[in-house]
Amino acid sequence: MSDLYELASRPEVTGTPAGLFERVRPADSTCPTQPGQYRRLNLPAFEKLPSIVGGSAWVFFAFDVDTSGKPSRARALGSSGDTALDTAGLHALLANRYAPGPGYRGCTYHFYRTDNSNHAAPELPSDAPADMSDQPSCAVDPKSISGLLNGSAYPKPFSRRHIEGVAVVGYDTAPWGAVGNVKVLLSEPDETFGNVARNAISNARVTENDTGRRGCIQRIRFKLPPTRIAR
Repeated sequence: MSDLYELASRPEVTGTPAGLFERVRPADSTCPTQPGQYRRLNLPAFEKLPSIVGGSAWVFFAFDVDTSGKPSRARALGSSGDTALDTAGLHALLANRYAPGPGYRGCTYHFYRTDNSNHAAPELPSDAPADMSDQPSCAVDPKSISGLLNGSAYPKPFSRRHIEGVAVVGYDTAPWGAVGNVKVLLSEPDETFGNVARNAISNARVTENDTGRRGCIQRIRFKLPPTRIAR
């Protein structure tokens, strides 16, 4: 259930099964999707909470609403363990007000926050292979790696967590412009960046030339917007 509470608390729930939200409702719930129209909606003062580094925090509540529209009996069904968010979320939830109605039992609400600071990619070690992407027989046509250059290929889990990365890729080129034998030589801080870079370079093209080239090297630095990726 903890996994389901976390999934239901995340903001990117598009595409998740509709049954998820039924599954996380308390068994004795009489609450519709929303316990009446909001009269007052509160959020925790996220900017005042202690910062979290490189991750996220969530809390999933159940609560009742009396006939006057006032929440009561709020309790955390699941939490990532961020006590500051749990406490602030509880106070914010209890301060909400809804339109008067018949009263409901087992309504749900959640709060979620992430580390919003950018985390730069690690520096390459001094012995990392040198970049050769400016040499004519190794130079990749930018149009053939547009996903890397415009950021659309940026690995989404790391984009959401504001984490940058770097990869070093080796490859060979053919006289007719094809790229092959693509290998990830280095990928930090996770192998995902290398995999994305390898997939892009595998489908890249170079300018046709007389000989081709073995042992080309390209360094690819993943940068968050506005310029997500640049060499």
